[in-house]
Amino acid sequence: MVFRGRFTCVNTASRAGHSPAPGLPCPRPPIPRRSRQFARPSSADLGSLPAPERHPQGVVVRHRLHRLRYWFLCADSTSAILQQVTGEGAQVDGIRTCGQLHDDGLTRRTIDHLTRVDELTGIRQLESASDCRLDRIHAALAVAPADAVLSGWAAAVVHGVPSDFLDGTWDGKAMMPVQFSVPAKDGARRRRGVRLHWSTVPVEHTVRYQDRLVTNSLRTTVDLARWSRTPARALAAVDLSLRHGLTTAQDLQEFLPMMKRRQGMPLVRAAVSVGTVDAESPKESELRYYWLQSGLPAPIVNAWIYDLRGMCMGRVDLLEPVSGYVGEFNGHWHEMWDRPALDANRNAGLRSLNLTLDEFTRFDVGGNGQCLLAERMLSGYAKAQQRDPRHDAWFCPEAENWVRQTA
Repeated sequence: MVFRGRFTCVNTASRAGHSPAPGLPCPRPPIPRRSRQFARPSSADLGSLPAPERHPQGVVVRHRLHRLRYWFLCADSTSAILQQVTGEGAQVDGIRTCGQLHDDGLTRRTIDHLTRVDELTGIRQLESASDCRLDRIHAALAVAPADAVLSGWAAAVVHGVPSDFLDGTWDGKAMMPVQFSVPAKDGARRRRGVRLHWSTVPVEHTVRYQDRLVTNSLRTTVDLARWSRTPARALAAVDLSLRHGLTTAQDLQEFLPMMKRRQGMPLVRAAVSVGTVDAESPKESELRYYWLQSGLPAPIVNAWIYDLRGMCMGRVDLLEPVSGYVGEFNGHWHEMWDRPALDANRNAGLRSLNLTLDEFTRFDVGGNGQCLLAERMLSGYAKAQQRDPRHDAWFCPEAENWVRQTA
């Protein structure tokens, strides 16, 4: 018996006539070279493989060679899949459920290679829309109940609200679920990526979009505001609807009595009373809400400022013309490229005209600095009231109409 390794041989008998000297360490027996059948295949071996067989659905065909799996994807498999799926009976928007694809004969592995939709499981995208928000909306329509009505922010996207005003997220990162209104018999339940609200929608409050019901522009404005998380966002929802032509202030006032006793209507009534078509971003609208909540007079929104020589010095977000107090919201694009230096020069020019200007960012509006927002505004307004009006070197055309209307 021979012990392999660095041990002293006890028995000189060994295999294949190998007999080391007694008392010396027994060397490890030579390991035979691996035979050709276990060697890694060379390029010549790979070239000799048979051509991959064509699967009926054009899926991946697998060859097995000595415990090594090689996967070959037919060059035209993707086009074959799309040709088959987008044929007769396919939806126009290019969205199909995994069950529909499986019924068409596609295997699970083939379905997994197709494009998925964010926040929605069991959906595959065959054709991409021009707007990524529409991809999510089309996918949600594929899994929503047949009698569900597309509502909220998704309906606003269908009505033409651009992505810089409504991107379908809560804070720029977390996705908002696609909202639907369903009758009471369906109940209010939630699926990942889809939110069903128990809310009856009359037929006269709907329009058609890809053979599905969508709330009309008036109802979309009201739902967008009453489902907002905060009063500030409700005001932003009304402002963006007015700016992009979903409705007018007069039509909205006439529509509100039809929505009485609905959840969230106090938010809508408060937002409609101060809504404006001049707001250029949702955060500006939220800043104006906190401005009004702090007790300051109603401001002029996006007012043009000129010096006494008639030179335009810029447009400010919020202006209180009596005191000359200005509130500016700087979004993320104010931090890009050379914008900080340009903004510093512009704000210095505005302050030289005897205007009191305070700058606010996303951290102040809806961020950690929101608790100090009212204090900052009241402090800036008090400082503006103490200025010497004889040094005013600015002129605002909208201020005359504003003073006349508020007189």
